Amino acid sequence: MERSAGAAHMGNHQGRDIEGSKGKGSKKDHAAVAEGETTSSQQQLAQDLEKVSSQTVLPEGVEVAKFLAVQPENTEEDWEHAMERAPTFNKGLVAGANAFQALAAQIDDEVLQAKRKRFKQERVQAILLDTHPDVASMRGQRGEKTVVQMVQAWCKVGLFMMGDQNSPINQAIVPAAQYILQEIDQLDPKNSTRRMVVRSLADCCMDCQQVQARVILRIYSDFICQTRDLRSQVLYFLSKYKEEAIDTHISLCHSEADLDHTKTQPFKQRAHLWSGYLDLLGPQYGVEAALTSRGDRFLQQALAEIAAKNPVERAEIEWNCMACTFLNEPAATQCAICGTPSGAGDLASSIFEQIVPHIDWVRFARDLRADINNQSAGADRLISQACFHRWAMEEAQAQGLDPHLIFYDEDRANEFEESERPKAENEYQPFLSKRVMEIILVDCLQILSY
Repeated sequence: MERSAGAAHMGNHQGRDIEGSKGKGSKKDHAAVAEGETTSSQQQLAQDLEKVSSQTVLPEGVEVAKFLAVQPENTEEDWEHAMERAPTFNKGLVAGANAFQALAAQIDDEVLQAKRKRFKQERVQAILLDTHPDVASMRGQRGEKTVVQMVQAWCKVGLFMMGDQNSPINQAIVPAAQYILQEIDQLDPKNSTRRMVVRSLADCCMDCQQVQARVILRIYSDFICQTRDLRSQVLYFLSKYKEEAIDTHISLCHSEADLDHTKTQPFKQRAHLWSGYLDLLGPQYGVEAALTSRGDRFLQQALAEIAAKNPVERAEIEWNCMACTFLNEPAATQCAICGTPSGAGDLASSIFEQIVPHIDWVRFARDLRADINNQSAGADRLISQACFHRWAMEEAQAQGLDPHLIFYDEDRANEFEESERPKAENEYQPFLSKRVMEIILVDCLQILSY
């Protein structure tokens, strides 16, 4: 099963099974295409790949020619520059020009509405209990409701702390929850993805509704990730590492973040601080929790707490509130009318500069490669192999990347570790070396740089 809740966001990337039989491959062999394509499509891809190979011009003595398709206009100086950057995961990786941008819109409303018409509310309890019988005894909302009752409410009216069922947040929560339940209902109750999803939903019921909203929308986004184009899929994959960077910053700056409600005030807790940080960073940071953050009733207090923990220099003059335009005294740290922190723009820039260094760009590249190269039967992955094929043949080829490079090739065996071989049954599926992975991320998608 290719489309799933995604190991990248609900599991560990490490330890992928990349050992297999010594499947042989060549450029001609790798004209095979993504699963689901017709025989005629396979033949066409084979012809296209062969055409690319025959038209490729490689300058003499330039080793980097193994990694990139050289177009006639490339000069020797271009290749020398490429060799100086010879990409490996040992080199320092930083954000590229396209690393920070708003994520693509979610699934088409028409598709979602059609799916909602088939949703059966009466199936919710059976789906949960058939997967994890122990969910029957779990209670959330400080013991007031069972987990089953809470999930049923998500699917019917949403989260009561987020307004009525017509509020912007619940208009996203209700269809997302229904979509998730319908998707896992198609899986065997013992399926690992189904069990992981139900466990995640049940566990989040033990937390506040801000956390519940984020978990619901995160799992939903994992399911629909493969409906997007490749760049959007990769940026969504990256969003996990951006979220981890926010968490790291919160842990460093807010000592009370993980205390429960009996020991600290709500706006000092991690869930609500998250809302404040996401509000400051904005959609261009590239995570998908902006909608839930704007509905956080402790948002203004959380922003004030963030401003107090992350002081920035301000001019000693009166200032207009960015939210309500009220003219405040110079010494005021937040608006006297609406509570918005002073110098919110400067604060946002300061927060961005503090959080970005916590993003582990190298681990992101390694984990992305592990997702694409996953050799497990029925692999859970976020990156669609069919989409990756199409991208290689269309966009990548137009940029000068040889489409053959997305496959394992014994002629390039030195790019891989000794144990890195695709299994025989996956011989015609993408299998990237570290060098090719970085070329794609740095030169083609420009999500990373050196």
